[in-house]
Amino acid sequence: MENAQKDAYAKQLLIITILLWFSLYVHVPFQTPYLSGIAVPAGFIGLVIGTYGLMQVAGRIPIGIFADLYGNQKPFIVGGMFCTFLASLIRVIFPTGGGYLAANFFSGLAACSWICFIVLYTNLFSKEELSKSTGMIISIHNVGIFLGFAAGMILRDIAGMNVLCMAGTIVSFVGLILSFFLPAETNHSSKQPTKADFLQLFRNPNVIFWGLVALVQQGIVSSTANSFTTQVAKDVGANAIQIGIGALIYILSAVISSNFNSRRLKPGVIVPILFMGLAIYCFLAPNMSSVVYLYPLQILAGLSQGWLYSCTTAEAMKEVPDAVHSTAMGYYASIYAVGMTLFPMFTGEIAEQSGIPSAFYVLMAISVLSAVLVCLRFRRKAKLQPVAQKFEL
Repeated sequence: MENAQKDAYAKQLLIITILLWFSLYVHVPFQTPYLSGIAVPAGFIGLVIGTYGLMQVAGRIPIGIFADLYGNQKPFIVGGMFCTFLASLIRVIFPTGGGYLAANFFSGLAACSWICFIVLYTNLFSKEELSKSTGMIISIHNVGIFLGFAAGMILRDIAGMNVLCMAGTIVSFVGLILSFFLPAETNHSSKQPTKADFLQLFRNPNVIFWGLVALVQQGIVSSTANSFTTQVAKDVGANAIQIGIGALIYILSAVISSNFNSRRLKPGVIVPILFMGLAIYCFLAPNMSSVVYLYPLQILAGLSQGWLYSCTTAEAMKEVPDAVHSTAMGYYASIYAVGMTLFPMFTGEIAEQSGIPSAFYVLMAISVLSAVLVCLRFRRKAKLQPVAQKFEL
């Protein structure tokens, strides 16, 4: 494939990425307040949010395996856009708690295709550009969410929740049409993956470790910035416009920070710092007395969604063989999707039983513990490295 053609396909894929995440997130800042407003219990709201992650836990590894065996990401990208369209349509036709639960089932399936977007895009570049290309598509993914949040903020007060979902339906349909014109990519590796390749991947400690780190990060963000933080803001008097501004600040921070990765900032240093920032967020968010405090707090959450997520994704994919690249991405993504499933569920249960502040404090403790464990892991790795080098000599 010629460089000019690669550039054209890369731009086309980035446009479809924006349309995917716009459609998946245009309603998200207002989902929890909306469901609360129609008397859906907090526990059921947690289930609605968690279903989105549960489908990713179940679907991402099989999609990765099939994509590697088939050697083509395109069918899964088309399927993801179709599921996005279907999810948005369900929310329009059935604007109830049950309807949103069913819609999030299909949204979760759609999000499974995200691994194919990342693999197809990074395959258009060299291995040396892995961190840069990963950061770019994650940044564009956040641009799609940002535009969705912006549209939601404008439309929510003017036209209501149903119009937001209609916007998602229209945008996802456009993305579905565009996805048919992507190239039918062949396997980036000339080697057909074997059973041994898959088994070795599933035991890969680097992929597992960074998947667990992302599990905590995604779980906390899904339970706070993408969910119960909006309810806290509403409780202190925030209207839909103010909630939307908070969401825009959060995602803009994520867009900017997605490209912060560099060789100077080692993961063993920056990851614990970002987790501590997330812990501070979880402590301060439920204690804000005015919506004004929401805005600087959302920057901390945005750093986690952008910088931390981009860092964990790039680190997890280092040294993964091309033959199982899609499966590795699916494996990593399915690990962190467990956090997106379980965290909102138990956050909703704690909020229902003991109040939202208690739920946030539990998440704060988990974030602090994660920062400590990452520090210990890298300290242990640093101690073992000289020993390994000695034996190599």
